[in-house]
Amino acid sequence: MASGESKNRNLVIAAVAIIALGAAIFLLSGTLTEEERIYRVLEAVRVAVEDRSARDVVEHVDPAYRGSYGRESMDRQGLRQALNGYFFQAKGGLTCVIVPLSIDVTEGSRTATAHFQAAVFDGISITGVEPPGGGRGFDITVTLRKGDDDEWRISGHELKPVRPGDVWRQSITGADD
Repeated sequence: MASGESKNRNLVIAAVAIIALGAAIFLLSGTLTEEERIYRVLEAVRVAVEDRSARDVVEHVDPAYRGSYGRESMDRQGLRQALNGYFFQAKGGLTCVIVPLSIDVTEGSRTATAHFQAAVFDGISITGVEPPGGGRGFDITVTLRKGDDDEWRISGHELKPVRPGDVWRQSITGADD
């Protein structure tokens, strides 16, 4: 019986220690800045692209979204359809890298702009140094709007093609060539 009580006491002590650790991490981590919250949106979109999930990408897109690529303009549904088409054509896994350049939140406003470069490659890099085969690179500026739920969503974008290998190298080294 004493052995069972000892085990229970150890479990209670372990549970209290875990709760205390969680509380300490929460208190020490502070709150995220708006820029960090926006970066998390961009990272969630990057992961959704790698997962080939247009649905998950569009979760981070404002219902009033308007974006363009060259002369083409699209709404949220058009973006979802374009992504589904792209994901359908991709033959294997996708690797997506992003290189944040700037995130500007308008003070006292619910709008922001993020400028970054991104590249999507077919497959994965075997070495981690050389980019995977194929690929498309973009210089992207997105506008974001904070919704009534206090979440940032992409409300528009403009993109221009860039060399995907350059984006890959910049994501690895953190510097331009």
